[in-house]
Amino acid sequence: MKRTVMFLILALGLVSLQSFILLPEWAQNQDATIEVSSTPSSAEVQLNGRYVGKTPLTISIISSKKNFIYLFKVGHVGQRVEIDSRQKEISVTLIPDKIK
Repeated sequence: MKRTVMFLILALGLVSLQSFILLPEWAQNQDATIEVSSTPSSAEVQLNGRYVGKTPLTISIISSKKNFIYLFKVGHVGQRVEIDSRQKEISVTLIPDKIK
């Protein structure tokens, strides 16, 4: 009986603790995913100003908000792309930087 009560108290404590954990706004309600690729591959990707990885990758967005990605790679001109939440794939060709 004592173990059951202790387990119940512990379980209720964990449940109530989980309800107080808040995710940052950018991580809440992500309801769409988009595949991002680039030529050349391994371009750095920022989603709404936050680094999310290198191409190819899948990103999650909040479709009700305006979203953009910025792709860049050393030796190439970076590109900013507005995201339409209905898109399932985005492919970006980075232009070589002529400055040497």
